[in-house]
Amino acid sequence: MFTLVILGGLFVYQNAYAGKIYKNIHISGIDVSGKTKKQAEMVLDKKFASIGSKNVIFVAGEKHVSSKLSETGLSFDVDKSVSQAYSIGRSHKFFPQLYASAKTSVSLTDVEVPVSIDNTKLNLFISEKLPELNVEPINASITIDQNGAIIITPEQVGQQVDTSNLAQTLSQLVSLNQKSYEIKLHAIATDSAINSQMLLQQKSQAEKYINSSIQLTYEDKIYTPSRLDISKWIVFSGNVESLTVSLDENAIKSYLSIIAKNFEINKKDRKVNALDGAIIEEGQQGKYLDKNKASEMIVKAIESGSGSIALSTYTKDPEEIKVFPSEGIVPGRFEGKYIDVDLTQQKLCQIEGNVVLNCYIVSSGKASTPTPVGTRYIQSKHPKAWSAPYGLYMPWWQALGGGYGLHELPEWPNGYKEGESHLGTPVSHGCVRLGVGAAEAVYNWTDIGTPVYIHK
Repeated sequence: MFTLVILGGLFVYQNAYAGKIYKNIHISGIDVSGKTKKQAEMVLDKKFASIGSKNVIFVAGEKHVSSKLSETGLSFDVDKSVSQAYSIGRSHKFFPQLYASAKTSVSLTDVEVPVSIDNTKLNLFISEKLPELNVEPINASITIDQNGAIIITPEQVGQQVDTSNLAQTLSQLVSLNQKSYEIKLHAIATDSAINSQMLLQQKSQAEKYINSSIQLTYEDKIYTPSRLDISKWIVFSGNVESLTVSLDENAIKSYLSIIAKNFEINKKDRKVNALDGAIIEEGQQGKYLDKNKASEMIVKAIESGSGSIALSTYTKDPEEIKVFPSEGIVPGRFEGKYIDVDLTQQKLCQIEGNVVLNCYIVSSGKASTPTPVGTRYIQSKHPKAWSAPYGLYMPWWQALGGGYGLHELPEWPNGYKEGESHLGTPVSHGCVRLGVGAAEAVYNWTDIGTPVYIHK
């Protein structure tokens, strides 16, 4: 009789949980007793969606990045855990099922939700996000400061993050009931290609150059480059296979240009009347320092540690320039097309042979920055050139050499444009400014090489 009562109770218990998960069944700590599989899935999906939205912080050394847990490729097999929970207490055989279902009424069972990693997604996460934790090593460097002191800046060690065990570490996180997670990744130190020790030979060579004793002579003048002068000529270059110290001949020539001002004579062309050949102004032969030869000799002297160098010069004979006796707009100065700029009248004319085609009012250089007179040629053209020294645009720019040119009234980056009222008055920094429309017309008419005759 007692057995029948027990069996009857079990049948009632089984019927009560028909299509539902038995009593005392939990999934990852959540009580799903009496719930259908669908109901249990809804509860678990909500929980594990919230887990996936939690932040995980990856730390390596002093660097860190954060991300959502779901972005790492970590996922949870809720369906599998629910099916496993539903199967507890159930069997295809009569007596085993009676025993299994009876056991659920008195014994608690907790089913873990299986964790899986999508390796494709994880690898994408590693390649896109975790490189922020890597630190590139910085090579040691060698420089010379403004006082001529040679300075070696030490190398800096980098780091490369080891992600070989990341999938396993992520899988273990879900057992921790935290608002956010932190994963400390192993950082492998990476050495720089060039260290301080490797630069000692360069430093020694540079010090030898700086301590060189050289003397430059020209006639009765003596010039002795200082340690600071020589330090400005030194160049460090090369790579891990070959680190070199060399001397910059262009920097040496810059130094030579400074001392050459003491004895160089600029060539002055001879001016004659174009109509009768009368001499208007005698020319002058130019004398110039042979900087190429001097720089080569200086390099050899520094490399040997000392030397006395006799500077040599060469001459340039003056050319003869034919000048028309009457200044002003005079056609026929050149064959073919040319530009005539009359600074006195503040006028620019397009001339073809003996025919004046068009004339425009201009603004040339003010008294402190005058437009140089003489014959120049269109060297290059740009529809909207940028002037770095003055921070403005020069539309329809036509370069004449030496930083001078023809262009439209300047305009600033904010859109402001110089007014037409300045035309007819010398206010520029040396260029010849034309009005809107006129500058474009002249730009489209000229060719590279077109003569530009500027006079008072």
